[in-house]
Amino acid sequence: TAATAATAATAATVATVATAAESAVGMASATATAAAAMEEEAAAMEAAMMEATAAAEAKAAAAKAAGSDAARATATVAGVAHKVGSRATDDMELEPVAADRPRVVHDFRFEVVSTSQPRSRRARLNPNLIMLLEAGAEKAEEHGVPNAKTKLIKYLCKLQAREAERLHVLSPPKDGVRSPTRAELLEVLRRTRNMRDSDANLLVSPVKMIEAGFHMNEPKLQSMLQSTYDDGLDGLRQGRVPVEEGYIAFGVPDPTGTLKEGEVCVIVGGFAMPYRMGDARACGGGCPVLVYKSPGCHPGDVRKLRHVTTPTIDEMLKGIDSVRANAVIFSTQGKRAAADEIAGSDYDGDEFMVLADQTLVSLFCPSDPWSEPVGHGGGKAQSVSAAHESDGMLQRQLVQNVLEVRHNSTFLVGSSANAITAYSDARGPRHASVLKLVDVYYGALDGALGCGGDSRRLIQEARKWPRWMDKKTKKKVEWVDSRPNSAMGALFALSAPNAATQPQQRIYMDSQLILAGSEKYISQWKKMRADYGKAVASILRDFKDDEDQRKKRISLLQDSCRETLLRRHEEMAASVGALFGAVVHPSDELLREVSAVYQVTYRAAKATETKRREGVFGSAEAGAGGGVGFVWGVCGDLLVFLKSRASHSAAIKEGTQRSVCPV
Repeated sequence: TAATAATAATAATVATVATAAESAVGMASATATAAAAMEEEAAAMEAAMMEATAAAEAKAAAAKAAGSDAARATATVAGVAHKVGSRATDDMELEPVAADRPRVVHDFRFEVVSTSQPRSRRARLNPNLIMLLEAGAEKAEEHGVPNAKTKLIKYLCKLQAREAERLHVLSPPKDGVRSPTRAELLEVLRRTRNMRDSDANLLVSPVKMIEAGFHMNEPKLQSMLQSTYDDGLDGLRQGRVPVEEGYIAFGVPDPTGTLKEGEVCVIVGGFAMPYRMGDARACGGGCPVLVYKSPGCHPGDVRKLRHVTTPTIDEMLKGIDSVRANAVIFSTQGKRAAADEIAGSDYDGDEFMVLADQTLVSLFCPSDPWSEPVGHGGGKAQSVSAAHESDGMLQRQLVQNVLEVRHNSTFLVGSSANAITAYSDARGPRHASVLKLVDVYYGALDGALGCGGDSRRLIQEARKWPRWMDKKTKKKVEWVDSRPNSAMGALFALSAPNAATQPQQRIYMDSQLILAGSEKYISQWKKMRADYGKAVASILRDFKDDEDQRKKRISLLQDSCRETLLRRHEEMAASVGALFGAVVHPSDELLREVSAVYQVTYRAAKATETKRREGVFGSAEAGAGGGVGFVWGVCGDLLVFLKSRASHSAAIKEGTQRSVCPV
């Protein structure tokens, strides 16, 4: 019986194991079938995606074979297209791989570095570019172009004189001379919008004041117009001369692969540049242009390329947003990327200047592009990667390397750039000493800190600077005249006699800025303005030789007063759940207090003006605009808002459609 029971138990166990084994085999078979189905489905989707992106991958392979940097950009386009095809079927697909390797999840990403501006900016020359154009003209003379350098200097002076005449509209009107209209002023101001801001206070601008309807004799407006005029003339003397047939736009590799080596296609406002600057097709299929990128200072950093367009590019431009379509499309053909030949640039958001002025182009002969010297840079990175023993040590060494490079390269970049400018003006950009310093400068920009003994000596000996470099340093240098027949020397001397001084402006009160109910704030702001005047007098006394510190500390004072003005009104706006803040949508009570600040400031300025005319000179408030800088520094934007609203209301009452009051 016991034997029979044992035999039965053993048989049951064997049967159970057999059943489990059979079940496991069935599950394995089902799993294998499902896996095979998934592999087939993935392979089918992969084939569809590969077919959809065959053209992009073919272009990437061709660019890689050429060995140019643009290959990586084209390959990235192919990768993005691959990912887009993947997203069409599923949010994330698995790549079919062999059984002995893990599956890899594709996670393609891209970053928006920057976007094209609504309008391409007008090109302005700079000292480095002017000296490179001068070097190109000297080389053109060597290749048979007679008097190329002399013609270049005369043409640059002509462009400078033309712009100086336009800027003259901003100068104070003289007796017997017609005052400019608002439209004329706005046209000139908008042309100079990409110049540095001439007003230290960013709350207001002359354009906003004119559009709001301020009288043309408003002291603050006259002061800002004068500052813009002076800065414009100073910019012209420093070589910032505008070129009509010139634009600044992003550089991108040719996505169509149809541009040949040495060709470029400049897109301005959604169209190829010939439609704007002269038909390229009428010039034998192309128009020569000069392409440059700041801060290039090597003679080869200005490339002479041929601007063309192709049917494929024309087709690509159809239907795009022309307002933001501004770009410089470089060819992807050749052994070296075209952008890399221009000061070692690339396509990660770099902006390039294109000069299509045929006078400048015809007087220029290009030099060989800059090439990175053998053993230039990279040594520090190799020592870091070879010395670490753990991930933590590598991380610390990398952080230390970044901090050292950031600290040490700052001095080398600035000192070598100034030395290059000084030597280029004295000896020319093609001089051997300049070329040595260019290697140091470009290496410092990339974080390489190597500087040979000769280069270090050249930097230390650069103590004679041309006069047009004045205001660029606080260290002791010897100011000298530029070498004879120098383009920068001629530009610096041409507009010097045109400098004007600002006459004293009469102070008057604008009735539209005096609001009922503002009286209750008068005494408070009288005291605050008196304290402000004492603090400004102390700053002027303590920092009489440091203009930057004076401006910085006075600006901090104005910010403190502005915070006092806005604090209570911001709290009130928050307490009632206002959608916008006090500045975006100012309340009537805030505008009444602004009116009080205006009255206090202008009455004090009027009293000072009266004493000045009577010969009683008191301690006038420091600042632009005839002593009215306090209110404009504290709440200038709110004054513009108040004036604009008043001018608009007055225009409605008169039954007109104009939004500003007449001159």
